[in-house]
Amino acid sequence: MGRGLPTTKQERRLAGRLAGALWLGGAFMLGGTLLVPGAEVSHDAVALCLAVATAAWGLTCLFLIRWERIERGLVFQLPAAASLVFVGVGVASTGGATSPLWLTLVIVIAYCGYFYTPSLAALYIVGAVAVYAAPLGYDQRAVDAGMLGQLFIAVPAFAAVGGVIVLGKRQLVLLRDAAEELSLADPLTGLGNRRALMAHMSNCLGGHRETDQLALMILDLDDFKDANTLYGYLGGDAALRTVARALRSSSRDSDCVARLGGDEFAVVVSGLGDRGLDRLAQRLLAAVREAGATLDLPGFRLSASIGWARYPGDANTVDDLVAVADLSLRGAKACGKDTALSPLHWQPDAVSL
Repeated sequence: MGRGLPTTKQERRLAGRLAGALWLGGAFMLGGTLLVPGAEVSHDAVALCLAVATAAWGLTCLFLIRWERIERGLVFQLPAAASLVFVGVGVASTGGATSPLWLTLVIVIAYCGYFYTPSLAALYIVGAVAVYAAPLGYDQRAVDAGMLGQLFIAVPAFAAVGGVIVLGKRQLVLLRDAAEELSLADPLTGLGNRRALMAHMSNCLGGHRETDQLALMILDLDDFKDANTLYGYLGGDAALRTVARALRSSSRDSDCVARLGGDEFAVVVSGLGDRGLDRLAQRLLAAVREAGATLDLPGFRLSASIGWARYPGDANTVDDLVAVADLSLRGAKACGKDTALSPLHWQPDAVSL
């Protein structure tokens, strides 16, 4: 998509359909100008043809164009760019300097301010000012009708309308992004939560390059209930935060570290083979043990077990990857805890599940 234009399918659909509705509204307003008693229509045939064409384009935008499938940004500028031409011709055919149709420029500015970047919206504001001032070039009554004074007011008014819309949209985007970030974060540890982990894996799975290979490590703390039993939830929460810091510092920047819930964590790794994954698992286990030594929780030993699985070697979907990694984790627990196992390193039949 072009810079500053709708990016998501939902936003593209909204932009296209709203443009269609606005074009139909423009056709209604132009038609109303033709029918209102006393309205000045210097070229009624032109205005009528313009109203029909405007209505047809609005219906096309609403019902025929699949905006969500369009990837070229220039296409999304067509409704706004064409609207400036529409308003200019409409103004000329309905009285020029005395035409009320120039008010539709406010709608164009509001649309561009919402869907386009500030720089692109500014270009359309300049275009709107040019369309508004155009009667000065062809209508001899423009100066006597006070257009110069109106233009002096219209320029800051157009800029204010566009600026308010642009700033409002930016604030909405910031609030939306903040809410999205909060929805993907674990409030206790600051790590990603289960939803963030699943979204990350869904985005990564399905690639065809070697670097698109993925591994999921599920880490579960050993005998974690002892921390809550001995020191209450405050002690347990301190242990969880300590583990989160240890996992984050021991993982690569490209790895996704998340808390699945309770005392269970996960690390999504890409670009590592079996030996690399085994070394990473051992490094994570050692980091958890070392982090436990820093806790002021006498009588509680902090350790963890890890089970991991690879895509596409052990699973072909996100759900299967989680299931296989979880089975490997249960195998690690059954084999003595404080250890890491892959599906290749244990026999399910030999483990009581």
